[in-house]
Amino acid sequence: MRFVPDHDLHIHTLLSPCSRDPRQTPEAILAYGITAGMKLLNLADHCWPYTQDKVLPKPEFIPQGKHCFLLHGAEIDMDMNDNLSASISDIEALDFAVIALNHLHLKNYCVPKDFPEDAETHKKRFQERIHTLLSIDLPFHKTGIAHFSDGLLCSADHIRCLNLFTDAELIDIFTKIRDRGMGVELNLVPSHFKGSDLDSVLRPFYIAKRLGCKFYMGGDAHHPDSFADILSKKMNPLIDLLELDESDKLPFIPETIARLESAK
Repeated sequence: MRFVPDHDLHIHTLLSPCSRDPRQTPEAILAYGITAGMKLLNLADHCWPYTQDKVLPKPEFIPQGKHCFLLHGAEIDMDMNDNLSASISDIEALDFAVIALNHLHLKNYCVPKDFPEDAETHKKRFQERIHTLLSIDLPFHKTGIAHFSDGLLCSADHIRCLNLFTDAELIDIFTKIRDRGMGVELNLVPSHFKGSDLDSVLRPFYIAKRLGCKFYMGGDAHHPDSFADILSKKMNPLIDLLELDESDKLPFIPETIARLESAK
């Protein structure tokens, strides 16, 4: 059975410093999910101590639909000293944690102020950060690695940075991700890439799929205006390009839906 896009585990609210959109409320996010026929959504605001925006405590009230449920999560970063922006106990308390390791544009936080802009340096640092993360004792079954092929990895030459990874290096990374039970996020817009560039951004995911990694969808919306394109430009094209079926879905998703449905 074709992979059903019944979830979006990476959505920002107005609390994220890169949103601050008063329209981006949990209520608006829930309405998006209901309209899109989704069953599970995750509020994943940035946890950025360097901006004094450590949005982690669960709000007293999170709206819920009859068949569409909102989770309380966060987008966790890693600083230049390889410290996560949330403690292990904080991550354990979340419903789902999106972990971003390729925010290498964040100078004085994820990387030093004088961090070089070349693709080789960015590739090496990203690779180091991934292996550091995978060595930490985390509840990996309810975490996902965010936007692996995203352009933020290296603004100078994003595609070259990805191409510097050998197949063997990617196999090593995704074997560990698979073995730890971590999800692999899909949130690219395939139509933004042509020819060999599309091949480059999809290659990590083809390798991850071949190894048996499990995937989840992350729209990464920061504003309500983005909702309309998530299914049509991100989720469904990626499902078709990667030929995903339900067996490729992160088990956390159907398990959580079933648990919440039974608890009603």
